[in-house]
Amino acid sequence: MFAASVAACAAATVTASGAAASVAGPGWSMVVTPSPAGAEVSELTGVACSGAGACTAVGDFQGSGGVFTLAERWNGTAFSIQPTPSPASPPAFSVLRGFSCPAADECVAVGTSPPPRPPG
Repeated sequence: MFAASVAACAAATVTASGAAASVAGPGWSMVVTPSPAGAEVSELTGVACSGAGACTAVGDFQGSGGVFTLAERWNGTAFSIQPTPSPASPPAFSVLRGFSCPAADECVAVGTSPPPRPPG
């Protein structure tokens, strides 16, 4: 049941103000997730849990410099933003779409990013 509640939260688009896109129905609960500093819009599109107090959701956020990867960790009480790699070359467009943890200490995220620009 816990994983389903987190999945519902992860599927909801969250604006920079933290407002949930929809209201939860019976048996579900919505949890507001933090948005990165400077985010205009953020979304979480994938989630994996290795236990009731150990879930990570991934997605992306849009800021003035482009679109960047986003990961948030659930500790059983609240989500917190986790560091993720994103290419620094503008305009940036990097997203994470899926996440899996086959073991408590082994996780993989997948997404997309444009290829690096050649020098010069």
